[in-house]
Amino acid sequence: MIDITTNAATARPGKPSYIPSLIPYEGSIPILPEFLEPHEFVSHFCDGYFLKAEPRIIADKSIEISKVEKLEQDWLDRGGCRNRGTTISDAGGMLSLTFPEADTKRLAAVSALNAFAFIQDDIYDGDYLAHLEGEEKEAIAKKYRLIELQMKGKLYMDALDGDEDLIALVEKLEKWAGGAINNLQAESDIKTVDEYLDRRIDDIGAEPFIAICFYVQNLKLTDHQLGKLQTISRLTVYIATLTNDYFSVEREWIAHATAGRQGVPDRSSIWILVEQGFSIGEARRIVKERIVTLEEEFLRLRDKLVAENQADKEIFSKYISYLQYNYAGYLVASLSWRRYLVDPKTRFCPQQDHKLEDLPRREGFRKVNMNGYRQRLSMNGTGNGATTMDLISNLNTSRNNGLSNAWYRPPSSMCEPLIMITILRNIDFSF
Repeated sequence: MIDITTNAATARPGKPSYIPSLIPYEGSIPILPEFLEPHEFVSHFCDGYFLKAEPRIIADKSIEISKVEKLEQDWLDRGGCRNRGTTISDAGGMLSLTFPEADTKRLAAVSALNAFAFIQDDIYDGDYLAHLEGEEKEAIAKKYRLIELQMKGKLYMDALDGDEDLIALVEKLEKWAGGAINNLQAESDIKTVDEYLDRRIDDIGAEPFIAICFYVQNLKLTDHQLGKLQTISRLTVYIATLTNDYFSVEREWIAHATAGRQGVPDRSSIWILVEQGFSIGEARRIVKERIVTLEEEFLRLRDKLVAENQADKEIFSKYISYLQYNYAGYLVASLSWRRYLVDPKTRFCPQQDHKLEDLPRREGFRKVNMNGYRQRLSMNGTGNGATTMDLISNLNTSRNNGLSNAWYRPPSSMCEPLIMITILRNIDFSF
């Protein structure tokens, strides 16, 4: 058993030593020291990697990067705008850092799907439209929705050409996504960080995380085993969620101010605390302390679970190690994640002593209503109860039967005909 209060692994100069995983390393390598230091744009509030778990990265990080760069270029080629990045940091790709012992073929298979979720997030949040107004804003919003559906169609078609486990993964993610969108719309009732963390388990957390974890690492666990591991899985999601909140403050503040929105920038741990009267810097310190406390709880529980379940020791050690890699890698990625890097000189960029009353407000901005779009065209639904997988399965059937995609018309009960005609005539399934 490892004492988490003492040095136990590879030392980093001037920092506590790292705690290794419970299993031998096979496909991963250590993180280079420079990637454990903060990017200059986050150095004013973070001094680098602050957890005890030893971070790792997959040996060939180009596998994920090449897939993500291709997806981002596809977005641009179809008429999308320059975005703030998806899953690439200076240290490497998000999956390469959070699943460093993954099967490389399986990691490659989901890299684009994972990155695409961030493009969707920006579309739903309206971040691509914050600088626009009026009819131009509405027109660009419609354009981006169609591009999203084109890209989603191609990604799902590619998934159908994959193995059965990949198809099952996509179906799980799709089923989860619609419920998550509905949950996100009801988050205004959250008043405390504890309530927020519990809600996020349902919104963004355990189900998709565990599904991807099992797929990329080809892991199998029984329901009984998963039941015993539920608490430690939740701790992992809590740590990753708070880490995301810790680093996304500037981007959210600027987007909120630029769009002239009311209220708080987001319903996250930082903004819950800011709404209670704390400054951004104070809220960040509270959240960081909570992250450290949660990791200590994780490390105590991991040793307890292995000690008390000797019959499952091997599989428990493997799964718990994968969880440990995950939250450690997420922090490493966040230190230089292009998606959240903001030059402190950027207009509206907040200071650490700023409070809610310092948030710039502008009147007269009309926000595009994305709620209907979230419900109709989310990964979970294309309208009238049909799922995206239903749609793509029909497209796949038509392709296998030798029918032209441009002429195939799904039943009107599946989706809105005008949108679908446009989509089917513009989807390029060849890559």
